[in-house]
Amino acid sequence: MAGNKPVFVLDSFAVLAHFQAEDDSERVLELLENTREDKLELAMSLINVGKVVYLAARNRGKKIAEALLKDLRDLPIKFYEAGEERILAAAWIKASHAISYMQIPLLFNWRRNSKALLSLAIRNLRA
Repeated sequence: MAGNKPVFVLDSFAVLAHFQAEDDSERVLELLENTREDKLELAMSLINVGKVVYLAARNRGKKIAEALLKDLRDLPIKFYEAGEERILAAAWIKASHAISYMQIPLLFNWRRNSKALLSLAIRNLRA
């Protein structure tokens, strides 16, 4: 994992904002540039990747969704799986904390495998 670099977790809305040039797209672009310069690490749950794909397919069609997925895979983002244990633990955390449900499974991976600083969803980073 990232060692001492900060880790930012992107959710589906942050990625869609980037691809659709919406409100938070500049912030996401800044994070991508800092990742390419090895200043931080970006992470995303594969559950959120699926959400991006199905929303793109539903709203823009399968070909656009496939192109978006290809572009997403080319970005400097590490994708993480979320197993049943993490998903159910996430449900209990979400029940009492204001955090994106789909980001919580990533927390468990970082707690076990890294001393990385975890920053929450991009939407929580608005200045």
